Amino acid sequence: MKTDHGRLLSLSDLEQLANDVEYTTAKLHPAEVGGPLQSATLGAGKIRKFEQPNDSFYLPPAPGMLESVIRSEFRGIFFIGPVREGIVRFIAGSTFEDIEDLPIDNTVFVGNKFKHCRITFQGAVALLDGSNSIGGDSVIDLGPNVRSDNPVVAHIRRSFPNLVVKQSHSTVH
Repeated sequence: MKTDHGRLLSLSDLEQLANDVEYTTAKLHPAEVGGPLQSATLGAGKIRKFEQPNDSFYLPPAPGMLESVIRSEFRGIFFIGPVREGIVRFIAGSTFEDIEDLPIDNTVFVGNKFKHCRITFQGAVALLDGSNSIGGDSVIDLGPNVRSDNPVVAHIRRSFPNLVVKQSHSTVH
């Protein structure tokens, strides 16, 4: 590796290196790093492989933190889940396609593309503005306690007048 500055490392070598870095970091900083190994292999700006044990779960940063996802692609996979109270998630320039449950609570979305997604909203703070593109029969599903006159819902309706808004198995008017 020293002689060629890492150019001859295969994808398998790079994955092993990443696992070793995660393992070593978890040993040195157990409060910040640990849990089941989760990995994504990226290439050409896309997620090529995503691995997460079935029994693992996503642990966001500590309260008061900003979590960000920039220029990522999510297709037909479980998204990273809802945001814990006190956390704000910022997502920009990403693509979401064929996502069955995409929570938007406590999240700011800017310049993203949504296609064939079921977007869910439980009534917390959220920003899904007109810089986003929503199409391909995507819908927004409101939680049972979200009123149709909720300011976030009103903003989404203004920004995306053709988006179907549903609640409790019926369309909200």
